[in-house]
Amino acid sequence: MQEARPIQSEVSGYISNLLRQHFGKGPASVYVTIKRPYITIHFRGFVSPMEKILLDQEEGKRVLETRDFMFNALKPEILSELLTITSWNSPSYMPIGTWR
Repeated sequence: MQEARPIQSEVSGYISNLLRQHFGKGPASVYVTIKRPYITIHFRGFVSPMEKILLDQEEGKRVLETRDFMFNALKPEILSELLTITSWNSPSYMPIGTWR
């Protein structure tokens, strides 16, 4: 079994690259905490130029709706890669969501 730190680093790198690939910009930092059966991922500094314009115009709801669409589309890919990185068996239930 792999050590917890390398797994956290691998998950962090994967998430950073995935977000950069799909959003055009990655977060400034990604913090990963693993305590089986949970994985928490926290982004910092993750606002695209388009989102910044919307936020400046007080259109935060549009930003959240767009992110929800994007993350919902990416959930299967994220779940698959997290299971591969962690070598965990496929769970019957693994929520992937965003909290505001």
